[in-house]
Amino acid sequence: ELIPNGGNVSLQWSNRRLYTEKLREFRLHEFDEHVKAMRSGLSEVVPITYLSVFTWRELESQIAGYGMTDKQIDLLEKMTDYEGGKKDEPHIKFFWKMMRERFNNEQRVKFLVFVWGRSRLPVTAADFEKKFTIQSHHGSAANPDAFFPIAHTCFFSIELPKYTSLDIMTKKVLWAMNNCTSIDADGGPMGGRPVGNTESDDELETLFD
Repeated sequence: ELIPNGGNVSLQWSNRRLYTEKLREFRLHEFDEHVKAMRSGLSEVVPITYLSVFTWRELESQIAGYGMTDKQIDLLEKMTDYEGGKKDEPHIKFFWKMMRERFNNEQRVKFLVFVWGRSRLPVTAADFEKKFTIQSHHGSAANPDAFFPIAHTCFFSIELPKYTSLDIMTKKVLWAMNNCTSIDADGGPMGGRPVGNTESDDELETLFD
């Protein structure tokens, strides 16, 4: 109850301000005990006085990390398998060059969400539940630059057309990961469907997994 015996008090126009004030106060403090418990536990590891130096975003970054550093990209490359292609093929080289030189941290995070539904990589190789897989893109061999990549988040994989240049790959991958915001439909009616040829990006239906 927001006030003593509040269950027996009807909300009326005359007491609306009291209700909104009490509701606001309740919402602001309903997790006070939980926060105190977390603060107490955190203080066992980090002196509380040091926390005032950071904003909450900076603290999150220090604890959980953000994006992918060059070293983490090296780890991802090490933990990658290739299906229907080889590591030394031109489009695979384009891919890793794109990840290292064309993408910033925010874009690397979006890519990881696009192919895995997660925003951070495991810390070590031993922490990987499965390897990342770059697969050949079905149906795009005749004109790869007209197709978009297909991500399979459940399998931590991507079907990557054999793009003919780094610029085209970067454009297509960015479009896909920025415009496909839902988890893939593996096993559903559109699961695994390739994205066909299109006259322009705007005409493309959202058929990414």
